[in-house]
Amino acid sequence: MPRLVDHDARRRELIRAALRITARSGLEAATMREIAAEAGVANGALAHYFRDKDELLMAAYQHIFDETNRRAATAIGEAHGLTALRRLCREIMPMDDERVDEARVAVSFWGRAAHNPEMSALHEAAMAEWRSRMLTWLRQNRDSGESTLAEPDERIADKLLAAMMGLQVNVLMAPASTTPDRQVEMLESILGGPLPVQDDIRTGSAATSDNR
Repeated sequence: MPRLVDHDARRRELIRAALRITARSGLEAATMREIAAEAGVANGALAHYFRDKDELLMAAYQHIFDETNRRAATAIGEAHGLTALRRLCREIMPMDDERVDEARVAVSFWGRAAHNPEMSALHEAAMAEWRSRMLTWLRQNRDSGESTLAEPDERIADKLLAAMMGLQVNVLMAPASTTPDRQVEMLESILGGPLPVQDDIRTGSAATSDNR
């Protein structure tokens, strides 16, 4: 009998292969031939899963977004308000090797998306989802009656998204000045909170439940 192929598993492996090559050598190195070789499949097999490189890159970008949300859901747990907001931001911020690799892929994707409306729409939808979640937690913070934030929630959410995306670029172009400490410092300059303890900075998760 012919061997059955788990198509979902094969698709995931092709995405992971594209991510590894892009993180390791850049987007230009992630040709369909190299992706197939990295995944250990015949070059022609990719056509059964992705029409072209752009479609594969979109799947890789979606994978990064989903992985970030998965990590954030674990970190956030039952938290709310500014605690939840901080934990989402710290899962986006490139403060360890895994997230720096994700930044390499994301920045490569943005360069291509600037000339591809379908890719741009995918990025816009991802940012809209994060902005919506940020606004929910900012409103929870205000509803608690303990908010000390002077700026409107919409402006704070916009600043946070701009900062999160800027860090993806900065960690690649100026890593020496984009340390985890500096990243958290930037986050707290927007949210007006105290600098967390060192272990929280290193791991990217917030142990405190302080919603101020």
